[in-house]
Amino acid sequence: VMILDLMLPELDGISLLQTISVSGSRPTVLATTRLANDYVIEAATKLGVEYLMLKPCDIGAIVSRVKDLSRQRPRPAISAPDTRTHISKVELSNCEGLWLLDFLNQPYCTQARALNCPNLRGVNLSGVYTDIEVQPRLFSRPVRLNTLGSGTVSFVYGESGTEIGGENETGSVGAQGENFLGWYSEGSIHSAEADFEITDGISATACFAGDINADGSITMQDAIAALRAAVGVTDLNSIDFAMADVDCSGNIGIPDALAIARLCMGVL
Repeated sequence: VMILDLMLPELDGISLLQTISVSGSRPTVLATTRLANDYVIEAATKLGVEYLMLKPCDIGAIVSRVKDLSRQRPRPAISAPDTRTHISKVELSNCEGLWLLDFLNQPYCTQARALNCPNLRGVNLSGVYTDIEVQPRLFSRPVRLNTLGSGTVSFVYGESGTEIGGENETGSVGAQGENFLGWYSEGSIHSAEADFEITDGISATACFAGDINADGSITMQDAIAALRAAVGVTDLNSIDFAMADVDCSGNIGIPDALAIARLCMGVL
């Protein structure tokens, strides 16, 4: 399902739909607009828009309509090429017809979730994501990725025959950002490499902060150090502020200490 604003700043939505139509690609289109005159409605309908919503739109209504459209028949959910939206979260769980989730480079979209989608054969998520939960159909458990500190995560999976296909059913997990410390899973380091492949689900955190005592690992000692700084026992000038401010709030508080402790206990 393509979510498209018809009033784009450079290429308007009608022109974009014409370009897509000429290319031969016909995704299901949910369009939003502030201008719903007869010309817009007629042009959008002729170019394959299946649902037109008048702005301002409630995000819950958009999600509900996307789910309805996805259930009608196997459909992809894709971001329009070379366009930007203000969508901050993609929630497509329980969409039986969803087979491809391809939502890239949206500057405000930090979360994506697609669980219990039995036909999901392709996933392509990259940009500014800090929280991803998806389960490709051949995985026995979900892929759950999040971040600690200032960085982003990505996930790509494509079965043979999909647009992002591959020769086998593997997924590529990635972390992007400065000061990458490693991927942590189940309370310990899983991979020191920013990118690695998986053949089944995983719960993992890409860490860009948390090693407060600079010993090369994130442990309960770091959680204690963050807690001491949060309650004023430790002078803030004596620690690496960026390493302790794991939630990127601009302050070192108890939530930072709790986040590090949850990481060490293997609780996402």
